[in-house]
Amino acid sequence: MIKITTLIDNMATEHQSLIHMHSLSYFIEADGVPILFDFGSGPEFLSNAKKLGVSPLSASYAVCSHSHYDHAAGYAELLDRGISCPLITGEHFFEEKYTNHRTEKYTFLGCGFTEADLSTHGIPHFVCRDILEFSPGCYAVGNFPRTYAFETVPARFVKRTESGMIPDPFDDEISLVLDHPDGLIVILGCSHPGVLNILSAVSKRFGKKIQAVIGGTHLMKADDDRIELTIAELKKMDIRLLALNHCSGDRVREYLEKDSEINGFHMGCGDCLFF
Repeated sequence: MIKITTLIDNMATEHQSLIHMHSLSYFIEADGVPILFDFGSGPEFLSNAKKLGVSPLSASYAVCSHSHYDHAAGYAELLDRGISCPLITGEHFFEEKYTNHRTEKYTFLGCGFTEADLSTHGIPHFVCRDILEFSPGCYAVGNFPRTYAFETVPARFVKRTESGMIPDPFDDEISLVLDHPDGLIVILGCSHPGVLNILSAVSKRFGKKIQAVIGGTHLMKADDDRIELTIAELKKMDIRLLALNHCSGDRVREYLEKDSEINGFHMGCGDCLFF
């Protein structure tokens, strides 16, 4: 059995004591293997986990979708509390990420910890460059071709390199794929490379149907045309369940709630799915 629990998200649910904020973290139990996917922006996800009866420090693997603070910065708290399992990231994870305000001003968006911190705490670091099976039926997947031309990365996202600031292509972003008899389960961080680019690549590489998509799609600032086109393409993929949250935005949630042809809903703090 697979159980997926949202430890923190932007929205509250019926469990009103849980903290909600611009963050994302999941605790996954995949046939007895505990996996922590993303770590929020600080210790708040750990407070929620305690109330939910979940122990992130018991994870056998920690997977981070990308190094933006709202997915990664909480890992520093895990280091302080003695986490010891391997950390799985994409390539270029530790490059400095910023957002630019069309002025000379930049805001740091990075994870707030370094490779040296991992070494100091004795944390094994595995890098996913394409497909990395880290446990039977559990895969980190990255390196997503840009198949859908309309799925572009906002120009405000940049990263610092030796030659200066350049547009961030989010080539560090990875997703978590769980193999299941009824079809693949894909767990997303922010889908900066494009949710359709990610899902089409996963479907092609594994040669299997995707039954469920869970996580962020980064459509919160998309116009209605892009949202409608994205949902139409998701329907063509015959995905049975869309449990979207975090950066997907209110408009996506409204579209899913009104669409009787697709099983879609928001996956907020404390919400669980079973497969």
